[in-house]
Parts: sequence; C-alpha cells; structure tokens
Amino acid sequence: MAIERLRANEQSSRTVTFTLLDNASLPVLFADVATAQLTLFDMDTYVPGGSPVTGIINTRDAQNVLNTNDVTIAATSGLVTWSMQPEDTLIVTVRKQIERHRAEFRFVTTSGAELDYQFEVEVVNLRKAS
Repeated sequence: MAIERLRANEQSSRTVTFTLLDNASLPVLFADVATAQLTLFDMDTYVPGGSPVTGIINTRDAQNVLNTNDVTIAATSGLVTWSMQPEDTLIVTVRKQIERHRAEFRFVTTSGAELDYQFEVEVVNLRKAS
C-alpha cells in the first residue's frame, strides 16, 4: 500500500479520514475491530526499541485509538477519522522548514487479520528556521 502524504502547519489541527478495508476490500465493521493503535513519530529522530524510545510525538507510541484518543471508527462504514491536535503537529527540530513525521495505524480484527495504514505528515515550520 502506498503511503499517503499530507501537509499541516505546525501546532495546527487537521482531520484525516480513511476507510478501513479488509483483505477483500470490504469495509470493516467497528464490531469486528479487536484493537486499534497509532504510532506517531519524527522520521529523523525516531529510534524504535530504544530505552526510552526517542522521536515519538504526543506520546502516541502504539497508543490505543479504538474510538478514543482523537480517533473514531464508524460502526458500519469502516470510516476512520483522526482529529489531529496541535500537539500532533509539533516541530521536533527547529532548524527545518518542513519536518517529516509518520503516522502508523495498526488494526487487528476479531478474526486476527492485521491491517496497517501509514501517512507521511509534512509539518511546516511557521517560525524562521535557524
């Protein structure tokens, strides 16, 4: 699956939507989602598996987003809505004009299927980069 790109100004809100589809390209019902997680990180500073993990944005490290933490999944259409908060679009490295973040959603269905969706978020530094 191709990674969708989107752009957001630093410390801004934005709504991201996509349809959760099963392997047959049919919408997944909310009742059929066992777990939903979101990891949001800066692509240049993220070090997975570290202690502590670095580069995570807004404490979204495998964060539960099963109709919580600014993410909703519609009951029957499979529509996933992520209401990005200003904390999700923070600039990590102030010297960059545009900073690349990655949002990784992982869903596991009640049948055990794993469904992954990824977005690259280009965050525009509104302050003068130094």
